[in-house]
Amino acid sequence: MKLIKQIKLYFQEGTSDKVYEIDLCESGGGFLVNFRYGRRGATLKEGTKTIFPVDLQEANKVFDALEKEKRSKGYSTEGEPMGIVSKPVQGAKDNDRRKKAILKILKNAVDGDQPENWPLSRVFWRAGELNIHEAIPLIQKLTDLSDNISVYSAIWTIGKCGNSNSASFLKSLQQNHDYPQHVNDIISEALFRISDPAERKTAGEYLLATLPEHIKKLLLVGNYSGLHIQLKELLFKTQSTSNEYLSSLYRLSHDNRELKRILSRIINNVPLTYNYFKHIRHIFKMAEMWEDYETFGIITKNIDKHSPGPYSDKGAFSSKTKRYLSARVVRSLKRLGEVKSSSYKEMACGVLLAFDDSKDSKPSYHRSTYTYVYNKQTKRHDVIETKTYFEANAIYKAYNFILFQNSPRYSLGPSGWQCIEPYIPGNEAPLQREEAFPELWDTAANEVIKLLSCSRSLQVHEFALKVFKANPEFANQLTTENIVDILNAAFEITRKVGLEEAMKAYNSANPDTQLLIGMLQSPLEEASIQALQWIEEQKQVFISNSEFVTELIFLRNSFIQTKVRSLLISANIPDQQAEIVIGKILATIIQTEVRSEEDKLFISHTGQTMLDIFGNQLDFIGTDIIKDLLQHFSPEVHAIAGSILVHKKLNPELIPSELLQALLKSENEKARTAGIELLGRFPETSLIEKKELLISFCLSPLPDVRNAVKPIIANLTKAYPAFGNELIDLFVPAFLMKETYEGVHHDLLNLLITELSGSLSYINKNQGLLLLHSKFKSAQLLGAALLKMTIREEELSISEIVKISGNPNEEIRKYAWNYYNNNHLRIKENKEEALRIVDSDWEDTRNFAFDYFRNTFKQEDWSAENLIALCDSTRETVQNFGKEMITKSFKIEDGEEYLLKLSQHPDTRLQLFTSSYLETYAGDKPDVIEKLKLYFVTLLSQVNKGKVAKLRALDFLKKEAMKNETVAQTASEILNRASGSMAISEKAGCIDILRDIRKKYPSLHNFVKVVDYSEYVKK
Repeated sequence: MKLIKQIKLYFQEGTSDKVYEIDLCESGGGFLVNFRYGRRGATLKEGTKTIFPVDLQEANKVFDALEKEKRSKGYSTEGEPMGIVSKPVQGAKDNDRRKKAILKILKNAVDGDQPENWPLSRVFWRAGELNIHEAIPLIQKLTDLSDNISVYSAIWTIGKCGNSNSASFLKSLQQNHDYPQHVNDIISEALFRISDPAERKTAGEYLLATLPEHIKKLLLVGNYSGLHIQLKELLFKTQSTSNEYLSSLYRLSHDNRELKRILSRIINNVPLTYNYFKHIRHIFKMAEMWEDYETFGIITKNIDKHSPGPYSDKGAFSSKTKRYLSARVVRSLKRLGEVKSSSYKEMACGVLLAFDDSKDSKPSYHRSTYTYVYNKQTKRHDVIETKTYFEANAIYKAYNFILFQNSPRYSLGPSGWQCIEPYIPGNEAPLQREEAFPELWDTAANEVIKLLSCSRSLQVHEFALKVFKANPEFANQLTTENIVDILNAAFEITRKVGLEEAMKAYNSANPDTQLLIGMLQSPLEEASIQALQWIEEQKQVFISNSEFVTELIFLRNSFIQTKVRSLLISANIPDQQAEIVIGKILATIIQTEVRSEEDKLFISHTGQTMLDIFGNQLDFIGTDIIKDLLQHFSPEVHAIAGSILVHKKLNPELIPSELLQALLKSENEKARTAGIELLGRFPETSLIEKKELLISFCLSPLPDVRNAVKPIIANLTKAYPAFGNELIDLFVPAFLMKETYEGVHHDLLNLLITELSGSLSYINKNQGLLLLHSKFKSAQLLGAALLKMTIREEELSISEIVKISGNPNEEIRKYAWNYYNNNHLRIKENKEEALRIVDSDWEDTRNFAFDYFRNTFKQEDWSAENLIALCDSTRETVQNFGKEMITKSFKIEDGEEYLLKLSQHPDTRLQLFTSSYLETYAGDKPDVIEKLKLYFVTLLSQVNKGKVAKLRALDFLKKEAMKNETVAQTASEILNRASGSMAISEKAGCIDILRDIRKKYPSLHNFVKVVDYSEYVKK
């Protein structure tokens, strides 16, 4: 055989990777058409289309027919873009043929001729997928009421494409048969869908009654934000095991758009774990029946997103269930696409809209496989790494099928949609279309526009933009609302297309204000700049439009707000129009819900913008409007009300007291400040009558209130000095107590030393010193201010000055130091009191005192009592200073006094200092030694202390004892008492003295017994 021509075709889908080869060969006098097929890389099976040779024309005909057949099934040559060879969509005639075939099968079954290889339950389901309404009566006749699968499929189809004529059939199933719960649930769902409005309302009331009480109450009052919080609490915190209410809420949501919105957000976050999955699975099937592709898409995404649990129980989200449901969605999409159903576009759109890159994507990644190939040259195995790349959304089967079924860069592998070499994530995308069923998308203008407007997935936007640009006629269906949505899309590439369409749509002769507002709201800077340029070009036209001006003021973009404010301030809007615009602004503010911090900031900026533009045109605003603003739940709106009243320049006495009180009690600082400013405009005669209110503001827990009232207090005390004195009497005691609110003392201090400075003289010296020595810092600072401003130096005693020198505040301590430096004579006159400064708790004060007395006091200024008093301190530095001064100012006549008095001090350092006076002032003086008896006992009894002083004392006692028997008796008594606590090393000296005393004065009693040893034998 001679090969004439050959073609190799390939097919990839999921894990399937097949090859089909066709040969046309010359054989003898004719030609044969042979083929081979099988998995790529495996041994191929062979066959022939011509058992006997045929002529060339016939062989070519057979060859072409076989190639066409395989191409129609999705096969293509290697390298040929798959987008070119997408499976042709069958036309309306083929759809009619399918419907007729289904109906024929059902009619034959009614006549008793049931299909052998296709269960009727599958036929029922297929009829539902194709929306064959005519099949419903036949299905009702054929339903096997004893077969749960047959019943379930029949009900699903009736619910999807039936009508109220089937209600009696469903009710009979509901009433006469004991079916499993999932079958009963779908009966109720289908019956609810096909019922007339009256029956549906009754069924809804019944469903409402079955809900948990707290959920039912929230639904009845329309508290949807509370309902959302409650559902999150039940599902994600409490993690209730009984969640049947989810199915009921889903059924009710078809007639309640707000409930549907909340439920979609909840379903998107519900985990597919054991307690939840059976309810989510039921909602999933019901969503397909209702053709609710938003909910269907959310659950489809989550099926691929969530990992299966370790379950084998029926109804659990197991690996098998995950694979089945994921494949079932793709299969449904294929079937709808193949029959050219419009439902394909709707279902695909719902699936794609469920994706949010910020929540559902992960970074692109790759997986490596390694093979080992023996290298004969190196005689080692070489490791070959093969990388398989995956995009961010690779795990999502239906998503990728819709977007990339015909892509040359992706294919479905065992772990998801993987990149086909040489493409890797980040490479440039091909220009060609890659989606499944492109012909259907070419007729899907509404869906494509919706994707461009609402999708939050970049791949979806890239796909939708390709379709949009490939079908220029789609642009003709864009409304202004569509263009605005596209201008505010999630991705810049789409916003730019929105700007192109806006440029085409804008007509300066008849400008569309909604288009301009949309452009100004767009995150695309070029769009807002272009809109501002168009407005500037026809400024008067736009400014005369009150509705447009109002919308401009409510734009949220801060850059645009600034531009708008500048534009409108320079516009000089007439009073009549200003009234209309202001009325619209205030009406909108009153109706606005302020929830987030961003909302609070926005409403505040909006109010300020209104005041900047119309500050002189607010007089027409009545108190009823102000009252409405103050009744708003948002404190930021209260601030706007306060600012309006401030700008109006009203006689404050004409403002209703309840409005003023509402401002003063508002949680907003600006509102309270406005209230106090208005209060300050009252005549002084009226204000003095409200002094209790003013005093309460001074003590308010709110810092802004305390500060805002200060100017009023200042003005009022100037007019009524007695009021200032009254405030002094009231506030000064407050400094001596712990503050009730943080910052009250600080603000009162500023009030007293600034606004009430003229009344400070009302505080007497004793109160001032009490404040000065308080444990509270603000009280100390007030005392310091009084010390400088109202307390005269001559009023202060030396003891008070000494106490001031120990104040924690350095500035106050310096006041005392300066007093000493400026009043030498008075210090010397009161030196006993003045010397107490040296024992201050503050080191800087002690150091000042040491220097002061060293440099100021001469020898004659010191008395022994003064110096002994210094040495009596417990502080070492003060003792040292005392010893220093004794040494410098020593008088011989005071020596004995120093000895006797300093000897009484327990400190070892002073004991040592005293020991130096023993020889001079106690020698040969038995009476003095007797007086020092306690000194010697104390000194000698100390363990491991005062070694030098002890040696001096023992030496002194020994010498004096040898001179005088009376002293010897005293010394014996001292040593007898002290020896009991002496260290062993010190007892020898003590025993030596006692021995000598015993020898010299045998008649004196002591504890030492002298024994002479006549023999001493060393062993």
